[in-house]
Amino acid sequence: MKIAYLILCHKNPHQVERLIKQLNTDNTDFYLHIDKKVRDFKITAGNNVYYVPKSNRIDVQWASMSMIYATMMLIKTALKSQKEYDFYFLLSGQDFPIKSNKYISDFLENNKGSDFIQILPHSDPMYIRYSKRNAIYYPDWMFSQNTYVRILRKLYIYVTGGYKHTFKLFRRKQKNSIVYEYGSQWWGLRKESLLWIYDFLKKKENLTRLFGNSLTPDECVFQTAYMLSPYKTKHQDKVVFLDWAANMNNPRILTRDDLKLLITDKGNLFARKFDESVDSTILDWLEKRINS
Repeated sequence: MKIAYLILCHKNPHQVERLIKQLNTDNTDFYLHIDKKVRDFKITAGNNVYYVPKSNRIDVQWASMSMIYATMMLIKTALKSQKEYDFYFLLSGQDFPIKSNKYISDFLENNKGSDFIQILPHSDPMYIRYSKRNAIYYPDWMFSQNTYVRILRKLYIYVTGGYKHTFKLFRRKQKNSIVYEYGSQWWGLRKESLLWIYDFLKKKENLTRLFGNSLTPDECVFQTAYMLSPYKTKHQDKVVFLDWAANMNNPRILTRDDLKLLITDKGNLFARKFDESVDSTILDWLEKRINS
């Protein structure tokens, strides 16, 4: 099972190096997108680590299309390599495996024919809330985590009808009757599924027409494209553990207190997010556990 890991990076190069070292086998390659804002990001790269060219790096901003463009650049770089892969995982530099490489390989072999991408059921109460992300037009200045902007963004959502409704006056017009889908940003896709999605999305005008000035498109674009593909019945749930309980804008940073939770997890291959500057011992213990 030949695997390409596509990794979005913006901080902690040493932690990214640990991630690569842990996942490295004879059957894995790594493709890194370094956020354009980052000036100094050096890791001791092996001969199976490749980078999105500096001229193609994206300045990634929270909740904006820039995350999609960075992901598309990662896919493009992997495809241009002309290397053959059976499977592609999109990860963050703050992810880490919670299972061994052998377990990951066996898992994919035992689930051949499946993609791992979360598609939120339309019956889920959160689906209506997420739909607000595409129902109205969000000006560029709203893509910020600034406290003042966050307050204005919430007021804007309420003025236009709230999280569960949008007044017709504010509803964005659609030329297509596309049904938006939602789920976690982090996925694992077979080659044929990835190629179909990439071909569908690679025209910038298609991306901007369908998703431009939407909020948090990284949790919608690939899900929507996937469910338009001929492979839409092949998906299983995501395989990356996240805990959103403490913060609606970002998943909680995992620490040593979460070790038991992670090592007893049955359904996931990876977890996020970790931060060495907050707690590095959780990574030490995970390495020891999955390599034993």
